[in-house]
Amino acid sequence: MEIETVNRTANTILDNSENFKVKFMGMNLKFGIRPLRLGTLIFITKASAQMGDVIVPENIVSVIGMAEKTARPMSRVIAYSILNNRTGIKLFGGMLANFLLWRLTPSELLILIQLVIKQSSVTDFFSCTVLTKGISPIKTVDPLKVAGLSGEKSPAQ
Repeated sequence: MEIETVNRTANTILDNSENFKVKFMGMNLKFGIRPLRLGTLIFITKASAQMGDVIVPENIVSVIGMAEKTARPMSRVIAYSILNNRTGIKLFGGMLANFLLWRLTPSELLILIQLVIKQSSVTDFFSCTVLTKGISPIKTVDPLKVAGLSGEKSPAQ
């Protein structure tokens, strides 16, 4: 247990893959999710869009009814994250997604989706987007306005 904790900590620090196992025919197949590339995020976005709007259901029967609409896209998200490259996703994404669909339990699915979110570094991507937008040569920014020193009276004054 202690060695596993040290390995997991080292993987987090080194930004390596997070590994998990899936049972298949009495064997444990080992998979890993590495930090996601931008192209993989685009494939994941397309798969997530297929779910549409997810409304929080009022009862358990509604949750089970949502499975048809949400389970396949979520298994695709995990499969794309495991493959993490264009060729792999194009060639094997559907097969791996179908394999995972029939092998994962809902609790395992939740854990893996959380792992995908962690490995996606979406906050880093968002920060890059905001910073890039801020240095756009087309957009002009008045530094006095940004600092609140433009001399114009605000509506509150």
